[in-house]
Amino acid sequence: MRRSKKPLDPIPDDNDWHDPSWIFGDETSGAYGTFFGKSIEQVVPLFAQDIFGCQDDVDSMPAPCLRYYIRAYIAYLMSDASQNDPDGARCFLGLVKRRMPDLKNAEPKVVDVVVAALRHIAERQEWYDAAEWIYGDFKSQAGELIDKLEA
Repeated sequence: MRRSKKPLDPIPDDNDWHDPSWIFGDETSGAYGTFFGKSIEQVVPLFAQDIFGCQDDVDSMPAPCLRYYIRAYIAYLMSDASQNDPDGARCFLGLVKRRMPDLKNAEPKVVDVVVAALRHIAERQEWYDAAEWIYGDFKSQAGELIDKLEA
């Protein structure tokens, strides 16, 4: 059973960024500098410009911020801008795997959006130009993550 902690929509504030369960280090500071105070719509274009940097930033965020900004990552992955970006899709799978505990404890709306993105990636490996021999099978990777999120 998932517990609702906060409404989904507010942009993370300083309290979210300085969550007591998170060590605010150099990596988080970089993410804070890039994302703080910005809406999802404002940060989606950043993913097309620097997928590795943005993915690292999202991965280094405290859980409340991750749960908000992962939706920007998903919006990018579901947009035409991500076509032929196998690294963007692969990095998302890795992010979900690494941050599984923070995502499992998220609001149901967040989990639903992440699961929908995983299903999208699973069905579009060719669209992302992600050779299976390099990136592995997105269907099986996403399926394992979905099973864990929905458990």
